[in-house]
Amino acid sequence: MTLPSDLLSRIEAVHSDDTKDFKQLARAAALDPDSDFRGVCLKGIDLASCDLSAFDFYESDLREKNFSNATIRQSALRGGR
Repeated sequence: MTLPSDLLSRIEAVHSDDTKDFKQLARAAALDPDSDFRGVCLKGIDLASCDLSAFDFYESDLREKNFSNATIRQSALRGGR
């Protein structure tokens, strides 16, 4: 299977980024925090101390997540698990 070049470049950008910061990795992957995280499974992800104020996790699975010291809008969590 051959990956589209734009997808491959996004994967390479995330892989080459030394950070573990969720926001920076999303930016490296050219993901839109206002729409690309709706209805996705992020079960068990560590989001501690992240600035998630621009993210919309509408109807996303965030069970077993870690939001310790994270900045997040409550409205961004509506409809999720």
